[in-house]
Amino acid sequence: MSFSWNASAQVLVDLNLWANPAGSTMITNYPVWVKVGSATGYVLAGNTNSGGRYLDSIALVTVPTPVTFLTYDCNGASISSTKILSPNAIYIGDTMIVACSSPTPGITSIFTHTPMTTFPAAIQFDGSSSTLSIPSPQGNRSYSWDFGDGTTGQGANVVHTFSTLGTFNVCLTVSFQDSVLNANTLIDVSCQTVSIGSPVYSCTANFDALAAGANDIQFLGLRYVYNSGINVSPDSTIYNWNFGDGQTSTSRDPYHSYAAAGSYYTCFQYIALDSLQDTICTAMYCDTVVAGLSLQNSTGCQAKIAVVYDSVIPNKVTLIDSSNVVFSGNQVIQSYLLQGDGRYWKYSGSGTPGNFSNTFTYNGNGPYQACVYHVVTDTVTGIVTCRTKDCITVVFSSTLSCQADFSYTSNPGSLQVNFSDSSTPSSSGGSISIDYSWDFGDGMVDTGRNPTHLYTSAGSYNTCLYLTVIDSSTFGVCHDTICKTVVVTGPTNNFCQASYIVDTVNSVLGNVVLWNTSTPIPSNPNFGTTYH
Repeated sequence: MSFSWNASAQVLVDLNLWANPAGSTMITNYPVWVKVGSATGYVLAGNTNSGGRYLDSIALVTVPTPVTFLTYDCNGASISSTKILSPNAIYIGDTMIVACSSPTPGITSIFTHTPMTTFPAAIQFDGSSSTLSIPSPQGNRSYSWDFGDGTTGQGANVVHTFSTLGTFNVCLTVSFQDSVLNANTLIDVSCQTVSIGSPVYSCTANFDALAAGANDIQFLGLRYVYNSGINVSPDSTIYNWNFGDGQTSTSRDPYHSYAAAGSYYTCFQYIALDSLQDTICTAMYCDTVVAGLSLQNSTGCQAKIAVVYDSVIPNKVTLIDSSNVVFSGNQVIQSYLLQGDGRYWKYSGSGTPGNFSNTFTYNGNGPYQACVYHVVTDTVTGIVTCRTKDCITVVFSSTLSCQADFSYTSNPGSLQVNFSDSSTPSSSGGSISIDYSWDFGDGMVDTGRNPTHLYTSAGSYNTCLYLTVIDSSTFGVCHDTICKTVVVTGPTNNFCQASYIVDTVNSVLGNVVLWNTSTPIPSNPNFGTTYH
């Protein structure tokens, strides 16, 4: 973690976490909470750094004020220590021993279900066995249910009644948010299949036919499978098209070119199959399709599509519709955004489709032809007043390569480290652009090519460089990461800090054993003394 400390206005908070036996190992990246005064809530929360220290700051106090440090061991037992902060003091520190260290804080969603009646089926769901690996002194745990039948619920224990037969995918989302460390929200989702009676399937089929220029038609097969009235996905499907000109297709959304303009009676058959490849339902839809409809592309009827490539996530883009389509109150619009990989978005109604865009990730490098269609129809005359289309090619280069690398220099006795990028490609130029993202291992980051970083303490830090190379001419995006251990020695002659811990295990009546944990480490780290 990082902090900004102004000695004239703040108190430096410093907690050292040691594993048992005392003085053997510092515990890194471990949760800590800090409370100031007698308030019920904790005002600070975070993790120890790579040196096993939690560093933060609070405001100066004007009266003696208790400061409480808190953490937990792997058995969930709390470990706390309270120190008195003197008025106008600028430092308060403590050392605590954790008997056993725990993994990174996390939450696990677990639930059971018990049928209570036959049908209508009332099922009791119990999510109280969900676990939180490390407790917190404050915060709320929430339980959200999705019963797979279009309804939801809240609470650790709920009873839900299914009104139809079928198989339902029930999911429980458990989340926890510390009220101080708001960014540290833990979330987990678990799902189970709940069967209510025997499934009854039914299928429906329909299609849209979009004029694509000349005598070409883009067909979109609309199909649904229902299990006892609930929309579900079959294990596999079969598509059969008859375009009415003697040509056929087995694609889901075929693009067909007719030899001549005219009307063609086109049929679409949809067959849904289960895991054994047995037919569970089938449906067919037929309609007359007119080929040779012209695209107008005139003022107020001009389609336009653009693509924005994500600079971080490979194959992720945003398709944006910037069309100019004007229509009056007695007209309706149908709009389509085809992503080129079988997925598409459709809007139909009397109002404008709004901000027509879609952000998603392709599964391959392409090329893909993404298109936008608009059709405006007069509801009084039935005349199509606007029919327009625009397409763009989306492609991700599979040949673009890059390799992240860097070197660093540090002066003995200094906390400052100079980093030098040596990645390939090593510079931007032409159609190539490069983004750099540094993680210095102490909670601080940078986006410069050759940054200089000042660490707050000596130690070993896992420093990573995340490289992103973008080729705007081929739409290629390459990512690479390299991590190295950076050793920071720190001041050798002009820095020291005295500290110690009390060994409660080996101390006996009249004799107190102390462990010297000062920086730099002394030659005799422990000593004993007697108090009467």
